[in-house]
Amino acid sequence: KFEAGYYIGNDGQRTNCQIKNEDWASNPTSFEFRLGEGEPQGKTISDVSEFGFSDGTVFRRFEADIDRTSDDVAKMTIERNPQFKRETLFLRIIQPGKAILYGYEDRTLKRFFYQLDQGPVSQLVYLRYLATTGVQHVQTGYAEANNLYKQQLLNALQCADLKQSDFENLKYERSSLVKLFRKYNACQGDAQEPVVVEKPS
Repeated sequence: KFEAGYYIGNDGQRTNCQIKNEDWASNPTSFEFRLGEGEPQGKTISDVSEFGFSDGTVFRRFEADIDRTSDDVAKMTIERNPQFKRETLFLRIIQPGKAILYGYEDRTLKRFFYQLDQGPVSQLVYLRYLATTGVQHVQTGYAEANNLYKQQLLNALQCADLKQSDFENLKYERSSLVKLFRKYNACQGDAQEPVVVEKPS
């Protein structure tokens, strides 16, 4: 259904309107809107830098490097490093503040991004890969994980209230990341409620 919202065009102008909320399972690349009781119109990711709803849901457009490595064991490779590709994405704000946590979903793919002090957006790296052994890199059949996201955040979120254990015990999950970002933002005097509440499983 159409709900109260807004979009910001490439010229920086904000337009209040009604946007069709499709409760996207994947981050959108376009949306329908209407002005008043007018006919529905469409906007694409190339037309809009940001759009959102009155409930606080916000999508922002970024040019970002994203790794789409599959977490499916049948498609997993022995490559432990992310295979980044530059793409234009609508990222959904999960936790606002001095440090912003964003989410991106595309069917089974789930990625988190962060932005500090309105600087560049970076993907938090977590990927699983098939372990190998020996010079010939023979697959062992076991999956291992690249948990670089912990080191990324340890380097980025410097705060007296955060301990080493906060990062060591961090999971690549929305609730765990939100807790860390809220703690950091509170330490910086910018405590805000998360926009997206994780639905109970």
